[in-house]
Amino acid sequence: VAAGAGAPPGTVPARIVRHDGVAVVVAGADGTSTRPLRPALPPLAVGDWVLVDAESVVALLPRTSLLQRRDPTSGGAQVMAANVDCVGIVAGLDRPVKPGRIQRFVVQVRAAGAVPLVVLTKADLVDASVIAAARAAVARATPGVTTIVASVHTAGGLDAVRAAVADRTVA
Repeated sequence: VAAGAGAPPGTVPARIVRHDGVAVVVAGADGTSTRPLRPALPPLAVGDWVLVDAESVVALLPRTSLLQRRDPTSGGAQVMAANVDCVGIVAGLDRPVKPGRIQRFVVQVRAAGAVPLVVLTKADLVDASVIAAARAAVARATPGVTTIVASVHTAGGLDAVRAAVADRTVA
């Protein structure tokens, strides 16, 4: 991301990698640093590209995607992550998989402008019939969405997860 012709002098692009409420940690060409937020800025999220000067975040650059949810306290939108290409929706097979819940997350991810990826984990803890039933239920609820079954314990499916997220910004 480049600052562009209209950028204020002395600013450089950086990406927010952590948000602490009144300050953010940004990563740029010169490494990472903490910068306070200016009150005039819109709500920022991890993943946002911003312009920074030597002291603070100066401006928000255009977003390619914005993952948000309903704020439980105000009812408005709560920004969660920006500029993500893919969002992993993770569900453990050690408890009942809820296809409706996964479907709601898929809708939310697509509305954000990102690609959903369902990852069913803990495959080593259940038998093949449970895996097959969960895969079928998720496929019915989320047609066209890639679903990967994985187990960290056995390393099964991890190569598929790595391949699905390679060269992408993932949440």
